[in-house]
Amino acid sequence: MFNVELFDDYINEQLDELKDIVENNKFTDEKCINFISNQDLEDELSHNEIYMVQKEFIRLAKEYLRENHNGKFIIFCDWCVHICTVKFYENHLSKCLKVYLKC
Repeated sequence: MFNVELFDDYINEQLDELKDIVENNKFTDEKCINFISNQDLEDELSHNEIYMVQKEFIRLAKEYLRENHNGKFIIFCDWCVHICTVKFYENHLSKCLKVYLKC
């Protein structure tokens, strides 16, 4: 059975990167920021295992964003975890993307 805790350091590095981007106002309303892409891990993990790593990152990112920046960001996942501002989502993605987590 896969243990996602083996990737805690990697997940925390990605979370620290997210925090740095948010706290230093590096987000724009022009693009998504991507984290934990399938390509980064597919030499080591199956796609199901990568999804578990992404899911744990999403849980932690959602918790951080809701506690510190409630209602300002959207998270969604396909080949990677995408995080964008609500404004970017509304302007560019809302017509084609209906599944997301507002944080």
